[in-house]
Amino acid sequence: MKTAIVLGGSRGIGKAIADSLKSINCNVIATSKNDLDTSNLENVSSFAEKHKETDILVLNTGGPEPKEFFSVTEDDWKRYHNQLFLGFCTLLQKIKINDNGYVFLISSGVIKEPDSKLIISSAYRSAFSSVFKILSKQFAGKQISCINIAPGPIQTDRTKELIDDVEAFAKTLPMKRLGKPQEIGDFVKSIVKIHKVELLVVQYNNRFYFSRRNPNCDWLKNAIVNPNVTVSFNRQTFSGKAKLVTNILLNKKICQLKYEDEKRANEERVVLEVDCN
Repeated sequence: MKTAIVLGGSRGIGKAIADSLKSINCNVIATSKNDLDTSNLENVSSFAEKHKETDILVLNTGGPEPKEFFSVTEDDWKRYHNQLFLGFCTLLQKIKINDNGYVFLISSGVIKEPDSKLIISSAYRSAFSSVFKILSKQFAGKQISCINIAPGPIQTDRTKELIDDVEAFAKTLPMKRLGKPQEIGDFVKSIVKIHKVELLVVQYNNRFYFSRRNPNCDWLKNAIVNPNVTVSFNRQTFSGKAKLVTNILLNKKICQLKYEDEKRANEERVVLEVDCN
């Protein structure tokens, strides 16, 4: 079972992501501001001490109130420097992301189109997005995917705080509506749910078979929880249902077909069958 830490997971986009990950049997730690306030670096360090590693990390936090440049105070800059930038950097330095894991950054459309009334958010979200892009290349060596989601207007309390007449504003958008938090949650779920691994395959009786000595390997557990799988073989793609092989004779047959070496062929293994018929 994958473990996920979702910051700001008690409402809005964060809650939608947390709920979506729970629906695919992830063990989700969804924080509220009471659990983790990224503007408080002592709180951030304390949280990282308690949660030293995870498979999925969702970096998500609320933004500052609208202010134009000459209205921003020194305290505003310091607070949101921590909340939107340094707090996230500290978490990435102190929490280990397991191999084949994911880091999602919920940033904002202001990283592409800065808003004069959201200058603090525009500045710090853009700055951390640059750090995130650099780190993504380092994480790639461990097959850790880094995904920056920069939403436009979404139907959340934050949008209601920023826009006086939400209904009128929605009519100006291409789809004539705001985005829904659940749509982002479903997007995150679709990425995590697709778990790709390269394995030796045995074709037998028009079915595909995969085996491992370790019954606790991640891809095997994932296939049991999410049995709808896709197999790429000989430049063709097949969709099918995965299930464990419980027939001892079939299990032994697959191991013998997979390995010419007698010792390896007779080792005890867990075998997964994928029926694409």
